[in-house]
Amino acid sequence: MRLYVGVTVGGTRYLTEWFNTIKKLNPLEIAVARDLSRSEPIPDLPVRLIDYDTHKPWESYEKRHLGWVSDESILLGIIKLLEDFVKSNCTHFLHIDSDIILSDKAIEMTLSEEWDYLQYGIPVVPREEPDLKNVMMFWDSTNFGLSKTVATLILEPLKKIENPYPVDINIHQTIRERFEKLKSKKYLSIYNVGISHYISGVKVTL
Repeated sequence: MRLYVGVTVGGTRYLTEWFNTIKKLNPLEIAVARDLSRSEPIPDLPVRLIDYDTHKPWESYEKRHLGWVSDESILLGIIKLLEDFVKSNCTHFLHIDSDIILSDKAIEMTLSEEWDYLQYGIPVVPREEPDLKNVMMFWDSTNFGLSKTVATLILEPLKKIENPYPVDINIHQTIRERFEKLKSKKYLSIYNVGISHYISGVKVTL
């Protein structure tokens, strides 16, 4: 596999730790899609920057989901990354959020076999009730992997989504609709291997 790893920002306070972890995947490309109206400053890292602009200003990390404006920004950023990936020499695409830190075991499993569709089990809390007592494992997050075949198939359908909220559910629904039609398909799920998610500034691991 020749990996392309991308992230859409948004918040960037954990981006250096994210980058140091992502390097362990030995990706051919690392790209950051930043919404110029909504991105915090980008640390000085050797990544490809892909700029776009929703013209919907960022208020703060704590208010990034206010009105679900972030969902539109995330979807557009992921589309920009997928377009760049499809034109590259890479064979597989990963989108890993900047507040997600993969464990060494998760990295080992990601690289252990080829896949067309990869899902990670991510520790989360409901957006409506962001209490760390409510931590659960979530599958349809914006942390996923695709082969070039699947990435190419979903690009145009993603562009036709008019209301992206909830963006993660819509993305995975689009992926599954195309993935299930493949004659030969390889699926991989990775969970309970120490993946961490920064939730309200606290590093939560499952």
